[in-house]
Amino acid sequence: MDSQRLYGGMKHWSWVPAFDNKEVLADLFQLSKGTSGEQDGGNIEQGTKPTEPVTRAQIALVLADKLNLPEVSESAYPYTDSAPEWARQAIATVTKAGLMKGVSNQIFASGEEVTRAQMAVIVDHILTSRGWNAADESTVVLFKDLNDKHWAYEAVQNSAKAGIMSGMSKDQFESSKSVTGAQLELILQRLEQLPTN
Repeated sequence: MDSQRLYGGMKHWSWVPAFDNKEVLADLFQLSKGTSGEQDGGNIEQGTKPTEPVTRAQIALVLADKLNLPEVSESAYPYTDSAPEWARQAIATVTKAGLMKGVSNQIFASGEEVTRAQMAVIVDHILTSRGWNAADESTVVLFKDLNDKHWAYEAVQNSAKAGIMSGMSKDQFESSKSVTGAQLELILQRLEQLPTN
């Protein structure tokens, strides 16, 4: 290489010895981009990935951060089941704000994936906290796979009327499908653009 003036004589092209170091290469291939955590040395589990389902802990973390909710002490974690250390304060924060609840009074289930129906309920709580009301209460958004007997029907209707969530296709909401990182990002963008009443 020195004979071709790529490194030795010119004393640059520093990528050559860097890429020759197996430890550096291994570290480079461990890096990934997420919504939080990786850049500040946090745990990779904190970050959401566009095509992967998000967990309840990840959504709590993103909501507490993006919505600028008043912080609650980690010691105020109100559930008896364990949660990752990086998520405990966020879970306590979104619970106190009334945006998320446990799957029961004592269990938060931080590792469970969030379904679209569950996300609609969270969105509905956010809309309520902002004082948002549908302009026309009589309007109904029709989804062939969801009727008014479904436990999340009203939340789905409100999130659809507000333009925050829509069907996976023209007339299918697919309430039991998991929310992905990309879908969560889109929901948050739409919430940011929503005027309050």
